[in-house]
Amino acid sequence: MAYGKNEDQCYPLFVITHAAENTHDNCPVKPYINDKRIRQNITKAVKDILTNKEMAHKYIDSDFDEDELQKLQLEIKRLTKQEQTIHEKIDRLLDLKLLH
Repeated sequence: MAYGKNEDQCYPLFVITHAAENTHDNCPVKPYINDKRIRQNITKAVKDILTNKEMAHKYIDSDFDEDELQKLQLEIKRLTKQEQTIHEKIDRLLDLKLLH
């Protein structure tokens, strides 16, 4: 826990380190960054992404070519058909259950 100017103001302290033990043990630098150092930049980036389309394109790769779009559309069709088949099976099972 960390404290503000008044001892009544208490807030959690987060740090950023390597998550993987192997990476952490083998890294000579052993980074241990207090989140207060980067929280403002992350907050600004999230606000930019949510409020500005151009900034969202800067942070998020959303450029799809025609092949990718075609594959996604086929996947959507396949999943929709699969969902419909599952619902039909559930309905048939329910009918069987109600009959017995």
